[in-house]
Amino acid sequence: MEENWKDTAEDWRDSPFLIVLYEYAVKNAGIPSDMGTLIAYLLLFLVTWYVVVWAARCILSLIWPLVFCLLALFLFRLLRSYDQEDLLDILFQGITLVADTIQHIIFFCCTMPIIRLESSDKEIFDTDIEIAKCSETIKTALEDLGDESDNSVLPLPNVNSAILRKVLHWATYHAQDDPQQAQEDENKEKRTDDISSWDADFLKVDQGTLFELILAANYLNIQGLLDVTCKTCANMIKGKSLQDIRETFAIANDFTPAEEEQVRKENEWCEEK
Repeated sequence: MEENWKDTAEDWRDSPFLIVLYEYAVKNAGIPSDMGTLIAYLLLFLVTWYVVVWAARCILSLIWPLVFCLLALFLFRLLRSYDQEDLLDILFQGITLVADTIQHIIFFCCTMPIIRLESSDKEIFDTDIEIAKCSETIKTALEDLGDESDNSVLPLPNVNSAILRKVLHWATYHAQDDPQQAQEDENKEKRTDDISSWDADFLKVDQGTLFELILAANYLNIQGLLDVTCKTCANMIKGKSLQDIRETFAIANDFTPAEEEQVRKENEWCEEK
């Protein structure tokens, strides 16, 4: 019976409860003949176990407040290095990022089906079809494919992955825009000062990226994105002289002085007084 006891203890040696019994087996101590002694050892083990757990919890309850205090002190010193305007800007960007992430997750978890878009550099984007249909180019391609569009890859050879990612970000945010309102805005007189705050922040990009977004919006036939990118570009040259515009867009002057003077005279009527 003692040999069976050793085998059982060896099989269950990783159990906290049987550690005590295992010690009996490996030391050839045998099974305690006195049941009262066994119960006493068991109670001693349980009491010791709970005391250790209780002590660990007490230590953690003391350490966590200290950790939080140190973290709060670090954040306080970090925040003091920024002025109020910077802090508000950081807070706004953080809230915007969280909101965009939640919206992105909701759209991609709760909407079906999915279309796979392939950028010019061969990166695949799994996109909700309703979001992708904000592009008239993609919408027409899906209508042409019909049932064959399921699980198929739609190549977009004129848009690289970085720009396509931004286009889809814009489309996801504007997916719930009212089409009727968009149509009414289309019929209104064009203005450049009606860009939403979200779009203004979205288009705070370098000049090259802005131009690529314009080209992508034109190729994909996304009228809303094309309008807002063109308005942003127009605001960059509003009120600037010819020389300022050349410097802004790095345009070389290939006119001779005589040709430039002639063009200036021909367009004097449209210059602001």
